[in-house]
Amino acid sequence: MTVHPAPVAESEVQPSLGDRLRQLREEQNLSLDDVSRATRVSLANLRAIEAQAYDRLPADPFAKGMVVLYATHLGMDGFQAVQAIKSDVQTA
Repeated sequence: MTVHPAPVAESEVQPSLGDRLRQLREEQNLSLDDVSRATRVSLANLRAIEAQAYDRLPADPFAKGMVVLYATHLGMDGFQAVQAIKSDVQTA
């Protein structure tokens, strides 16, 4: 007998941290340039965060700091954002 996993409803799928940050940024009508100027995080690093390409970011402590800066600039809790990275990496 073959057991098939129950389908996951779209509402149960959590968007990645990068998707949530991009959505918040767009809701606030901010460009990546705007965020980069305000946070001093490079455009390349902001793009990597939004793309969940954590391997393109610098060493872990610096990457976490950039995520905290980006998240808090958009009104998100920085600690929760760092926890979300861990979740994204574990599910990848």
